[in-house]
Amino acid sequence: MLEHILNSIDFYFYKLASQFEEILSYSFFTNDYHSLIQSLQRLFKKKYSEFLKETEDIRNKIKTAPNYYNKKDYGSASSFYLEFFNAINFFVLNIKNVKNTQFHHGNFILLKEFIIKGSEFIILPFPKGALNYGHVNSSEAFKELIPDLDETEIKELFQMFFIPHFNQEDIFLNTLLGHELGHYYEKEFRIGNELVEELRSTRLVDFTNISDILETEIKKLPDKEKSNSLKKLQVRTRVFEDWRKKLSNWCKEIICDVIWVRIFGIPALLSFFELMFLTNPNSSGDKDHPPTWLRLRYMIGEFLRIFKNQVGNITFESTKGETERIGEKLIQRIKIINKNFPMERSSSPFDKTIIKVIYTINVSQKIKEKIDGLCETGKIRKFIYNDRTISEIQYLMTLLSEYITPNEFIEDIEQPAPIPANIVSILNAGWLFYIYRIQDHYSLFDIKEEKFDNKEEIYEKKSETLQRLSYLILKALELSKIHQKAKKKLEKDICQK
Repeated sequence: MLEHILNSIDFYFYKLASQFEEILSYSFFTNDYHSLIQSLQRLFKKKYSEFLKETEDIRNKIKTAPNYYNKKDYGSASSFYLEFFNAINFFVLNIKNVKNTQFHHGNFILLKEFIIKGSEFIILPFPKGALNYGHVNSSEAFKELIPDLDETEIKELFQMFFIPHFNQEDIFLNTLLGHELGHYYEKEFRIGNELVEELRSTRLVDFTNISDILETEIKKLPDKEKSNSLKKLQVRTRVFEDWRKKLSNWCKEIICDVIWVRIFGIPALLSFFELMFLTNPNSSGDKDHPPTWLRLRYMIGEFLRIFKNQVGNITFESTKGETERIGEKLIQRIKIINKNFPMERSSSPFDKTIIKVIYTINVSQKIKEKIDGLCETGKIRKFIYNDRTISEIQYLMTLLSEYITPNEFIEDIEQPAPIPANIVSILNAGWLFYIYRIQDHYSLFDIKEEKFDNKEEIYEKKSETLQRLSYLILKALELSKIHQKAKKKLEKDICQK
């Protein structure tokens, strides 16, 4: 029997080895996928060699005694390596899914703009087809899947960003990747960990905050255990650790939201509004995410603190030749949402204590100080609304209104040499056009309600128009980067001459 178990594991490793070779034959839009597979392949070969060495004595015993079976040998020969196989298989299957997914290179360009030079990353479809986005680095994923794996063996870090399977070509929802970039920065610079360490140094994070909850939990113990000091301590420790972990997770999510606002500006808020109403605007939160209303308060607060005065200057020339102050309209709309969006009153007593602590320690101020410092040193690329970027956004919106790819900006009319447009300016122009000027495209494609017999048909046509707009913006991200690289090469060649 033990021989069959070992043969099965050998077969698993054989199949996995063939999967590596198959994936390495694929063509991807970036070499980072092949780099990740090659790293996994090296780790796989190393662990398989260890497995063969570890099972050598068992295999020799089986040769001399075919019916040999020892439960201890069986456990050591299989458990860890099967865990390892399943972990590798997780990566392999996700990367294979990329081949069957229509990724647009514009998504990759958007992320590449913010990833620290030298870091490698890949985009994967979100597992199980969920409408969700995510970020994890390969070391974290391995540690979660195989806790006993030596950290020195997984030190090669790959950033992995997940996009919903059916959203590969939707730049509007894919703006949510900005929040995942927030997670990337938060982990890279340990912003959340530093904040949590500061909290632990105060009496705000101690048993006194949840004393009532602790007493309630202790009352749930069987009568004979209520006077047992050890049992009461176990309850106190468990509840407090759960509370502290949730507080830490919520603080980190707020940090990621704030970073998202700083690097994208307007698109961060607008994409969050869209997700919020697509999913559950009244969410009271979970173990990882704060309530929607709390996240909204921090995101809007940061947006108005940083951008309010500048964004109000964004205008657009209407089809009637009138100047439309869309920046002012947007600020007014955001203020109305902030004022009228209901605070969730049904939060559990457990969660209410976390919210109270977050407000008491003024998380916003502490986060502001940390993120401002990283932005000023250039470690986080912030977006700035100034005269130049506002002119650029307005110019790019004009191109969109004429159905022209908005990848170039003419800064000086007297010297009309186009320059590659800023990636985030393209994103801003796309979102503002979507919110305020999408009717221009409906008119361009002659989409009028009276022309259609049923509502389904007109909604379908409008969705097609929105998809075309998304393609234009994604293509603009791609072309802007190509122009930028060509411009740098030309300047380098001129300097060398």
